[in-house]
Amino acid sequence: MKPVKKLALLLIAFLISGCSFIGTDIDGVLLPPKPAGEQAEIKTALEEAVGKNIILKYPLSGEYRSAFVLRDIDNDGQREVFAFYRLRSEGAGLHVNVLCCEKSNWRSVYDYTSSYNDVDSIHFVDLDKDGIEEILIGWSAYNTKVLSIF
Repeated sequence: MKPVKKLALLLIAFLISGCSFIGTDIDGVLLPPKPAGEQAEIKTALEEAVGKNIILKYPLSGEYRSAFVLRDIDNDGQREVFAFYRLRSEGAGLHVNVLCCEKSNWRSVYDYTSSYNDVDSIHFVDLDKDGIEEILIGWSAYNTKVLSIF
């Protein structure tokens, strides 16, 4: 077989294999299912607060694996939401936005920015036994893990 034919066959095999050197960011390739019901309302409120150009981020381990973690942290009978996301315009960094439901409408009340790429886990623990749970968020970037306590 001539070298030109071999090269052409190799090139065709490479092109149809699905391999690519362009774009290594998996967030731009895989999309989670669109939220429905209450989750859709939460996403809409988050987008109204921070803009639509976001990528939802999911905890990598632990009990909570959703980008929207619902929990009643202030014992008022209403759940709050911790929404994890990254802005597409930012190269790195991760945000957690806290949303509260007032009169059946979700609204953003706090936004925290971390310098890490992923949420490792989120936990709710009453560390000081005062009846109010502290929020523990594990962040990770490459081989580094950090714990934030709120």
